[in-house]
Amino acid sequence: LIDSGHWYTRQAGNYKKIQAVGDELYAWKETNEIQRLENDEFVTIHTNSQEVIDMRATNSNLVVTSLNHATAYSADFQYESEIVTGDYLTNFTVGLAEEGIFFVGTELAGILYNSFSGGIPLQILPEGPLHNDVFTVDAYNNEVWVGYGDVTFGYNPYPLNESGISKFYDEHWHNIPYQNIFDANDLVKVKVNRKNPSEVYFTSYQKGLLKVKDDVPVKLFDQSNSPLEYGRGGTASYGIRLYGLDFDSQENLWFVQSGIRHGLLRMSPSGSITKIDLDGVIPHDRELALTDLVVSKEGYVFFAAAENGIIGYNPTNGRFNQIRRGSNGGLTSGYNRALAIDLQDRLWIGTGKGLRVLQNTTNFFNVSNPTARQVIIMDGDVPQELLFEIPINAIEVDGSNNKWIATSTSGVFYVSSTGQETIHHFTKDNSPLPSNDVQDVAVDPESGRVYIATARGMVSFQGTATSAREDLSNLRAFPNPVRPEYNGMVTVSGLMANTNVKITDLEGNLVFEATSQGGTVQWDTRAFGKHRVASGVYFIMANAREGEVTKIAKIMIIR
Repeated sequence: LIDSGHWYTRQAGNYKKIQAVGDELYAWKETNEIQRLENDEFVTIHTNSQEVIDMRATNSNLVVTSLNHATAYSADFQYESEIVTGDYLTNFTVGLAEEGIFFVGTELAGILYNSFSGGIPLQILPEGPLHNDVFTVDAYNNEVWVGYGDVTFGYNPYPLNESGISKFYDEHWHNIPYQNIFDANDLVKVKVNRKNPSEVYFTSYQKGLLKVKDDVPVKLFDQSNSPLEYGRGGTASYGIRLYGLDFDSQENLWFVQSGIRHGLLRMSPSGSITKIDLDGVIPHDRELALTDLVVSKEGYVFFAAAENGIIGYNPTNGRFNQIRRGSNGGLTSGYNRALAIDLQDRLWIGTGKGLRVLQNTTNFFNVSNPTARQVIIMDGDVPQELLFEIPINAIEVDGSNNKWIATSTSGVFYVSSTGQETIHHFTKDNSPLPSNDVQDVAVDPESGRVYIATARGMVSFQGTATSAREDLSNLRAFPNPVRPEYNGMVTVSGLMANTNVKITDLEGNLVFEATSQGGTVQWDTRAFGKHRVASGVYFIMANAREGEVTKIAKIMIIR
């Protein structure tokens, strides 16, 4: 075969593939011609109406595949059956048929299969969410919800994304198709009701507010059944563009809508919606979009505007205040997409050009010109701005008051409570992260696990920071015992907020002391960060509420 002298041109032309079905030989020529060997010559017997991307044979069938259509033929090129993309909204890549069953590979939907008798094709794919491009994620009590919306940098939802929703629990994925969510497209934010986890809400940047109860979509709040209305003068093509949402302590759900005067909305636990007039605060007809929203523990509502900074609202007295762009407010970019309030009432703001922090939200409405500042860190002897000019998509606060920051170009950062220390920086080059375009991040406050959503799939990271508890009944340390080969941190969990934690040896010598902000603290098994402590049993003494609540646990260290 390696000797070119043994080869000769049987028939000229641009041929892509040759396949045999029984005693018959077929060739795929140029773009869409199918030929058969007849009387020692390849003759065109079929010209496909669409561009052919693959031709493949088994013992009994030949399949001709185009981007959204595949046709199966038997011997003598007799038509048998066909399969189309239909509701799967993906392109075909390869087709195969054998014994009356179709199998078609796709770009986004795994493998579709169907019998020659027809019907709706079914999927074969690895267990996972419906799609790789997860846009929003929320996690609580070892359950994870994801949605698949999409908006451009200029907050344009077109072309519309018609996908379902997915939930991960009991170590398995459970998917709800688009047809079962009242055709709610472009789901851009999801929120689990922490006080009633059976309730989950999704905002659609086109159709309204989707409510899921006990894992079943039960209602889409839109212009037909609620006070919600089309934006931009009632234009159906503009739709009902909802984005950020959050619950307050009374289980009221707050959310924002773009393109209308009453752009701040509150839904009571009973389902009634109140609309709050933003006229005089921001010009709705000259505002591109309202984006993220968070509620502080005092009940203050903060939401971001693409072109008008960050707005705060006090529901008690109806007062507004605003962090503006420019030198007065410290915001340099109109792309304000991410907000988070940490355990010390600081407001963290993610923009298209970096990070800003408002140091005090409790006094926000008493300041005439509130200002958000950069986070300045030291790079050697040179001061640098943290995440300078990096576009930020999401910020999440964990139980230790550290921050997870998702970026569009640089992966995900895990920084200390003040931002002065970068604990981790994950990218596709140094971790399993499939893309540096991280769309969203969520921390399960019960387990500390972090879920990172990218444009090419999801990964999780087993964090150690959990939320504060109501008591100390679940105080524990892990790993326990600490074995000689272990060089990591010991995590003390099950703590209340502001719990004083002391660790002593059996003789009462203090080797570690810290105060928790969330539900965990960590110890490096060193005596105040100096030398490693010796083998033995150590006491963990937790003290909360100025001594009203106490608990003691033990940990064994083996060197």
